[in-house]
Amino acid sequence: MAIIIGLTIGIPLGSSSSDWDVASNKGYRRVCHDLQVEDPFLTAITQPCGPWGNWSRFNISKGGKSALTVLELREAGRPILRRVSKIITGRIKAKSYVFVEQPLSSQLLMKDELAEVVDWIRQGALTVIRVDGCQVGYQDQESGLPHYKPSVYITSLLTAETVFKDCICEHKHQPLEGNNRFDSRTSVWPYKLNHSVIQAMLQQGSAESTSAQGVVDAFLAEVRPGEGQPPTTSWRCLHSGVTGC
Repeated sequence: MAIIIGLTIGIPLGSSSSDWDVASNKGYRRVCHDLQVEDPFLTAITQPCGPWGNWSRFNISKGGKSALTVLELREAGRPILRRVSKIITGRIKAKSYVFVEQPLSSQLLMKDELAEVVDWIRQGALTVIRVDGCQVGYQDQESGLPHYKPSVYITSLLTAETVFKDCICEHKHQPLEGNNRFDSRTSVWPYKLNHSVIQAMLQQGSAESTSAQGVVDAFLAEVRPGEGQPPTTSWRCLHSGVTGC
């Protein structure tokens, strides 16, 4: 979708679609290298949510093999949480933007590994937005009914709160439990959600561009050269610095 509207994208990394492993040192070095080379305006992160959601707590309460499986997944997931926290912190310090998605029931932010991310939220560098799935296009492939699927978006995009508006849910929802004829009722990000994320990103970029141009215009008015003098090049440094944020 980004390419269609003329945006440049970085190399997507997915543990389910390649041999990339963010939990390994090699996998983390690859992320750091890509982010340093590409320096994306926005980085979208969807780390595994299974070990930290409602279903995991339900399976732990059952005890036995089900509980053991979840505990093993949680232990294996802790290195990923540490990596995610470092990536988020690195992007914020680079004055770039992040967009992280998790189920509303996720205990992600309660984990020690995410303490630094929680600090960024407290400082106002990140905001947490609650969004229901039916707001952003989640619906069942078989019944066509919308999925309630409440989520939280952790993001530094200031424009996201206006893009993801509240929804008054007065419609019927399709429960996520069980499968339909297409397999699992849960699904990947729908078109509307993807579109909304891109719109929030474009609005953020537009706001920054307008603000930067205003600063440049004001600065140029202060240092406008006298008649017959060559124009100063100082404004280029300021212009480059502001728009690169």
